Amino acid sequence: MEQSRLKDLEGRCIQEELPYCQAACPLKVDVRGFCAALGRESFQEARKILARGIPLPDLLGRLCEHPCEDACIRSKKGGAIEIGKLERSCLEKSSPPPPPLRPPSKKGEIILYGEGLSSLVCAHELARKGYRVLLHHTGLLPGGRLQALPEEVLPKSVLEGAWNLLQRMGVVPVPQKKLVFENPPRGMCAYVGAEDPELHHPFSPEKVDPLTRETSIKGVFAG
Repeated sequence: MEQSRLKDLEGRCIQEELPYCQAACPLKVDVRGFCAALGRESFQEARKILARGIPLPDLLGRLCEHPCEDACIRSKKGGAIEIGKLERSCLEKSSPPPPPLRPPSKKGEIILYGEGLSSLVCAHELARKGYRVLLHHTGLLPGGRLQALPEEVLPKSVLEGAWNLLQRMGVVPVPQKKLVFENPPRGMCAYVGAEDPELHHPFSPEKVDPLTRETSIKGVFAG
């Protein structure tokens, strides 16, 4: 009797856990729901599932290293589901939604230094929360090393579309010939992109908080 009760408790406990694939995803995307929507050929629904967990899904969905595949239990039964290819197919067969409604603007501005993926994602999340973001970048179009990726990996039109979306969300471009970090005015915060190591020289790694990424300069965060 006791053994039967233990098995019942174990079964209920396991059912409350996330699927292996979703647990392995850093952003906890509902992989099973995504695959189910694709199975019904509901590409827009599948895109919505991606967008709930992934900021700028057209970018990240194409560049994701899909750790969910390594965790897929079907890998022991003939091969893991190729989520990375399914994500790309979904994005190619669906249309981006309109920009999200902007919440009431928050006081102050945030300066972002950088033009790579982490800076673009940071700009998206801050703008989505109502902050005014000033994105300092070089060149006509942010993207950094993303611009050098092959067209079959990341089409230029996708990068341009992501940048247009950010501007429609209120991100303000600040083009510069060279990125040079300056302490933000009092009361402002700043973020230094992870893809721009030359900007990190004012901050020694041991003085960057590993949890918040705040540097030794109050209000300045390093990617």
